[in-house]
Amino acid sequence: MLRILGVDDDPALLEDCKRSLNETGLFTIDTATSAGTAMQMHNAAPYDLIFSEYPMPEMNGIPFVKALREQGDTTPFIIFTGRGSEEVVMHALGHGADGYVKKGGAHGEQFARLTNSIHRVMEKREAEERALRQNSDLLAGILRTVPAGIGILKGKIITHASEHLCEMTGYTWEELETTDIHTVWPDAGTFLLPPADGTTRAMDGDALTVETRWQRKDGATLRVILSHGPLYPAHPEQGTIICLFDVTMHMMADDALRMANKKLNLLSSITRHDILNKISIIDSNIIFIQKRNPPKEIDPFLLKIGTTTRAIQTQIEFSRVYQDLGSTDSRWQKIDSIMPRRMVPEGVQFQTTCGEIEVFADPMLQKVFFNLFDNSLRHGGHVHQILVSCREGEGGLKILWEDDGIGIPDDEKERVFERGYGKNTGLGLFLVREILGITGITIRETGTPGKGAIFEISIPRGVYRFTAGKKG
Repeated sequence: MLRILGVDDDPALLEDCKRSLNETGLFTIDTATSAGTAMQMHNAAPYDLIFSEYPMPEMNGIPFVKALREQGDTTPFIIFTGRGSEEVVMHALGHGADGYVKKGGAHGEQFARLTNSIHRVMEKREAEERALRQNSDLLAGILRTVPAGIGILKGKIITHASEHLCEMTGYTWEELETTDIHTVWPDAGTFLLPPADGTTRAMDGDALTVETRWQRKDGATLRVILSHGPLYPAHPEQGTIICLFDVTMHMMADDALRMANKKLNLLSSITRHDILNKISIIDSNIIFIQKRNPPKEIDPFLLKIGTTTRAIQTQIEFSRVYQDLGSTDSRWQKIDSIMPRRMVPEGVQFQTTCGEIEVFADPMLQKVFFNLFDNSLRHGGHVHQILVSCREGEGGLKILWEDDGIGIPDDEKERVFERGYGKNTGLGLFLVREILGITGITIRETGTPGKGAIFEISIPRGVYRFTAGKKG
């Protein structure tokens, strides 16, 4: 049974209302003839619903509901009045009233309208509370399962913390509630600014993501990725929400890998240097032998030694280039800007139609097109024209490198990408495929033998963009 408080400066109307509502058997009605008295009664023993007249001495109905809302009281509130202007209705609802009922009509009609309004308001409130409970359960489930520490920061204290945040820091929720934020986040002052009212919020009111360090209760340091921003963007003084991921093990693994790569690169560099020195000694001895007019029968052997040392030099140079592959972060590169135009000899027409398209790839992407260009001129036979075009389809972007040379036989279309295959070093197209593969880009040869080579580079969505704001 609902406990309802009726407020009106007309005692007779209140009695009639009380009698009528009590007859339903659904409500228990108490009454007050002023907002001040009603406030005292409600504070002493809160009611399930309040209805109130609009114009009353001392305090009318709208300041009454406004005062309740300002102190955080969400008790359902209905304005029950004879003042029926639209302005009054909007004013009441705008200050927190849940419903409006106009007095007047036959004796029982106004109370029937009030009863119906009470049912509607309470049903709506119950639905809202059910939804709130469901959302709270959903949020609690998310907080339990998401692999991140989540908390609300107000002033210098974490007022709410997820279980995972407590586990990450080694503190209990009760301890966090009384711990200065700088104890767990020494650099908090760098990323958070205290406004004039003393609360803490994001520097510019927007969510920010930073890499920083947190201190566990046991003294261990955590390396975290932390996002923070105002809990309510319109009211940043209400607090800051923080979300952090522990990346300590990941960063330690990265550091170890970086150190291992540094040592390996140093060893490779020293080894390459020593091998090239030995090759220089071999070349010098070949020249020395040739100057002494050796017997003709050893010329083939000297030639073989020279050819072998040059092949070794090529392999050593390739190892240097391949070592750098993937060592630098991929970046956006404009296709048109990395074309090998300066290498184009007389008699060859070179054209590109890719316009303002950028591709996210290894910085060595330029070497892809240099190698394709070298392949066309070296193996195309009689190349006079090279066309580079771009087209977007359902699967993403395709870059077509076409020449009018002799083409590639069907049984070699895939083998040309193998390391060591070909008439020269056999490394150019192998390196092309390796460079592109770093960001998920693929390449294949689709030309017709005798009519020229076509290298089709397939770029998935998200790895290219149109910088001019429109498709080329």
